[in-house]
Amino acid sequence: MEVNFMDQKNVQREKVAHLIDDLYNQLATDGDSKTIEIRESLLKAYRHLDRKSPEVTANHLANYLRFTGYTEKIAYTQAQDEVISQLSQLGQSAGLNGSYKTAYGDKSQF
Repeated sequence: MEVNFMDQKNVQREKVAHLIDDLYNQLATDGDSKTIEIRESLLKAYRHLDRKSPEVTANHLANYLRFTGYTEKIAYTQAQDEVISQLSQLGQSAGLNGSYKTAYGDKSQF
């Protein structure tokens, strides 16, 4: 049973890593200077993905992206918004631990 759990975590980690990579590349091609901090946060989250639960990372990242997009008045494209929604859906399985002790706009959480 434990092997199955670890396989499931690896699958989740791969999904989150793919979504982070996809969003980073989309934001990088836009060239919008408002997204520099977001891209830095995406890189940090990607690098630290092995240290945290992928669901918790996805939840924190989705909350951060929504909050920062709202406060910095960043208009995400439809494709970018879809990736953020997918991160949010993956993060929902983190439960209460996913949002516990987080400041939505704090990029140091990654």
